[in-house]
Amino acid sequence: MTQFFEQIKKHNLLKKNKVNTDVVVKMSVFDIIEFAQESKEITLYRDNYLTSELFTHAASESISASSWPCESIECRLEKSNNLAQFAAFYSDKVYIPNFITKHLIHLDSTAYPNEDIMRQRLLADLIVLQFLKPVIEEGKIVPVSFDSCCPKCFVNKMLHGESEKILKKVLSALSLRYSNEINYSVYCDDQGIYNMRMTGPEELLEHGYLAYLDTNPFPCITHDHKIQKAVKQGKEVKISRSWIEKMGIDIWLTDKPFQNAIFGLRSAQLMNSHFVTNRSLDISLANDITTDRRIRQRNSIIQDHLTSLVPFIRNISPSEILKIRKKEEDSFIRFRQALNKAINECKTINPNSFSKQDASAIYQDVLRPELSRLHQISKNAHSTLIKKTLRTAISYTAGITFGFLTGLLPKDMAVAAKALGITKIISDLTNDALSAKDATKDIQASPMYFLWEIKKEVT
Repeated sequence: MTQFFEQIKKHNLLKKNKVNTDVVVKMSVFDIIEFAQESKEITLYRDNYLTSELFTHAASESISASSWPCESIECRLEKSNNLAQFAAFYSDKVYIPNFITKHLIHLDSTAYPNEDIMRQRLLADLIVLQFLKPVIEEGKIVPVSFDSCCPKCFVNKMLHGESEKILKKVLSALSLRYSNEINYSVYCDDQGIYNMRMTGPEELLEHGYLAYLDTNPFPCITHDHKIQKAVKQGKEVKISRSWIEKMGIDIWLTDKPFQNAIFGLRSAQLMNSHFVTNRSLDISLANDITTDRRIRQRNSIIQDHLTSLVPFIRNISPSEILKIRKKEEDSFIRFRQALNKAINECKTINPNSFSKQDASAIYQDVLRPELSRLHQISKNAHSTLIKKTLRTAISYTAGITFGFLTGLLPKDMAVAAKALGITKIISDLTNDALSAKDATKDIQASPMYFLWEIKKEVT
């Protein structure tokens, strides 16, 4: 990934290993788009361009520190730290969407973009990438981009029969949730920027909140005189479900996890990676498509009795994370091997007879010994960091949950997926369960989902 940062340096966007704000604030819309196009070209997947390795992951937008589903730089940097630890400790390599290429969305818009907002977003992108630089240069995290594909074309032209019905049912159900479970309101702030405020369940919105800003009034303001009058009076107005559906906001929000799913499938198919996420929404999408009751039941038992609580340390840099990984590499490999063994044992038991007792026995015999070893490593690293620095390194736990997705791809769906590389939502979350280079290799054949969630403070 040397070329990736060389491009950033070439545009004078770095100064003394920090983002050069003076240059960013002077960039025009065209400068940013040109920079994004160059970045896409550098990270674009090509046949035989990226090494295909057995045990790699493709990260969802939410876990990869992208600007979606939260643009806050504090939130993105926290996720960067989460991602760096996952990549260094529990994966051989993690592919993330190259979020610099998001700026290219303006090429498809007829409206001229807000230059200041584009600069702010690029600045945040560069800060995140500079934070992750040690892990990216180490090859543990790899930004990647693909040529664009259209989900609407996929739904309308490629899917037929039961596959089309399944996909449409899942997407319709999700859009209905965004329509019914989110509260929407609009207002105009002191700077003359129109705001749409959204609040609702955290499963649907990061932190339970999302704000959409625009220099132009939203259609509900333009065409509804009652709303328009209230907004002009400085009031915040609640928007009805009918207006949300007319403006397509529910579809727009549904398209976010769908596009995220597309990245996961294309990565899985092209680079032998497995999708990893920190959002339960992704798991819900997968389970909505999985029709086998026995598999759902087994996944539920696994989640309740086989979730591995591994150590997680906040407030440490990616460089320090890499040092811990190198020092304790054998222990992390042993854990991944144990987790792979647990997965294999779950696979060999008939879903009809898989029980809580089976899950508990696998946890006690296979996972618990290695988890104890990892927590001792974390304790030692935690003590060392406190002694060497004036800051506090707070230890948390992170939950590693896996599940099986069997029989998700009807024959015609599989053909369409192969043709367009855009069906991640159908095989949603085909991901690996933390395997090392020398770990059991038959895991890859099993379609799985993988959930990585930061849990509670333990020290």
